Amino acid sequence: TYLRGDESWAAITAASLAYDPGQTNDVTRTVQNRLRDFYTFKDFGAVGDGVTNDTTAINNAIDFIRQGIASPSTVKAFKYVLDGAGGVYRCDGSINVTGIDARQAWGIKNFIVNSHATGKIALDLGASRYGHFENVYVWGDETDRPKIGIAQYRDSGGTPADSHRFAGVSVDGYFSQAALFNYASEECIYEHCFFYIRKDAAGAG
Repeated sequence: TYLRGDESWAAITAASLAYDPGQTNDVTRTVQNRLRDFYTFKDFGAVGDGVTNDTTAINNAIDFIRQGIASPSTVKAFKYVLDGAGGVYRCDGSINVTGIDARQAWGIKNFIVNSHATGKIALDLGASRYGHFENVYVWGDETDRPKIGIAQYRDSGGTPADSHRFAGVSVDGYFSQAALFNYASEECIYEHCFFYIRKDAAGAG
């Protein structure tokens, strides 16, 4: 409770504010409930200015998905889709999306990766399944060149990497290898995707 002279009032929070969609037959709920429809990387500390190293924050956000899906008591309470909100996220290390194996709705969308992950995988999907990746652009830095743009593969124990859907996913810039897809009979869907390596000043691609 805040005091001003002889007046007092309670703190205003998202849990106390109402959200009204303003449509016929809509349902009013709290602003807090509305904001929790999806999570962004910035909810976990990412900046998204293309300069700040956001690797840890993004991996913490992805770990939230990983832990939540592994917990049957919470899987119905959240929709595990991370929205990059159109930000440009510099990552000096790998974005670790490995080992997420679930048939629930999970995925990441709407962001640009400015990858400076020298000698590493920019977006690592090893042994993950049933993810949705939409409107994702992975850029490889020329000086801090990543080894691979996107890698999808079985792990050493043979855990599959399959059933992903990629829509509007692009790899562009400077990499040793644009993408790696190494699996057996698994299937994935690719819609409007491209994988491209640029040549450096010496003509090497």
